[in-house]
Amino acid sequence: MRSLKTFNLSDCSSLEMFPEISEGMEELEELNLSGSKIKELPLSINNLSGLSHFNLKDCKELKILPSKIRMRSLKTFNLCDCSSLEMFPEISEGMEGLEELNLSGSKIKELPLSINNLSGLSHFNLKDCKELKILPSKIRMSSLKTFNLSDCSSLEMFPEISEGMEGLEELNLSGSKIKELPLSINNLSGLSHFNLKDCKELKSLPSCIHMKCLKTFNLYGCFSLEMFPSISEGIEGLEKLDLPCSKIKELSSSIKNLTRLCHLNLHNCKELKSLPSSIRMKSLKTFNLSGCSSLEMFPEISEGMEELEELNLSGSKIKELPSSINNLTGLNHLNLKDCKELKSLPSSICQLKSLFSLSLSGCTKFELFPSIEENMEGLRSLFLDGTSIKELSPWIERLTELRYLYLRDCKSLVHRPNTLCNLYFHSPLEDVYRRLC
Repeated sequence: MRSLKTFNLSDCSSLEMFPEISEGMEELEELNLSGSKIKELPLSINNLSGLSHFNLKDCKELKILPSKIRMRSLKTFNLCDCSSLEMFPEISEGMEGLEELNLSGSKIKELPLSINNLSGLSHFNLKDCKELKILPSKIRMSSLKTFNLSDCSSLEMFPEISEGMEGLEELNLSGSKIKELPLSINNLSGLSHFNLKDCKELKSLPSCIHMKCLKTFNLYGCFSLEMFPSISEGIEGLEKLDLPCSKIKELSSSIKNLTRLCHLNLHNCKELKSLPSSIRMKSLKTFNLSGCSSLEMFPEISEGMEELEELNLSGSKIKELPSSINNLTGLNHLNLKDCKELKSLPSSICQLKSLFSLSLSGCTKFELFPSIEENMEGLRSLFLDGTSIKELSPWIERLTELRYLYLRDCKSLVHRPNTLCNLYFHSPLEDVYRRLC
């Protein structure tokens, strides 16, 4: 069939063998064998020199590919969920046109060094290749844009990165077993999204990170990671940094170099004891320190942090907040729930005109709300349940727009003000307060 351009055999679920290919079928551009039962491909498949799209997705019986592939026109090669395929063949030169290679869900154990011959490859997917243990000692695919190695749960080492891979934008190593990254990772100067989520064996990062295009860096669930490296001035573009559940004990003062960072997540970093003495990340919008049960002190706030909207310190060991908290003029939500050592708040808190909700639930040592000298028109919700607060007046009258006040289990509360109209109480005292209005 010399003129054949597309050949669709998808979901031919009884088809077990693909025939020899005669010369003279150079016109075939698309071959779809997805969902078939074929077990191997003939070496003569290379005679399809004009083939641009080859789909073998869900060929669960496919065990063997030809020992060498040299289809020079191939652009996409889909081997997704070929769950019996254990080996990927050598790649001959002349396949620079391949742009997408999907091996996700296969059983391959290693990749040949000749994979670097795919110099035009832009998307390489090895997601869920649970048997993959070895990558080539060096990677130099100059056109690569996305490289997905997520859930490669046997992969322990990431190779050296050659120069010339500045085009890589996304690298996903989440769920792998890698223990460290090479210093040459910094050669990925165009990397914008780096995912190391749930790399539970990862113990160290390079001593300095200077990937200038990085926007998101996910280290969620890296339980063995004890230190976060110094940040060079060249990565001001980082917008989101996730470090939850890691073992880091402190943050370097160089964190201030992340001038465009919007979201910093340190949730459940139970070993974290100290933050830099001063924080001045001017673009920060959310700062999550919940569950940092060793953190005893929150640092001074420099001017220029007006963008911060949410600060979560719940479950930490902090005893007080600095008076400079008033520099967070854009703060909407302040969560201090279950800060068992917190005894008081600074009087400067009344200057937070944008504050919408304040939670002190479960702060069992908190006895006295600070004197409020000016109205806090923005505050709508105040959570005082489970505190040791003894009285509400006269400061409660300054909360002119307060709508929700939570007082459950305030066993030390002895004095109630007479001006509680317009408040909606969610506590056992609800009916009593309504009568007082």
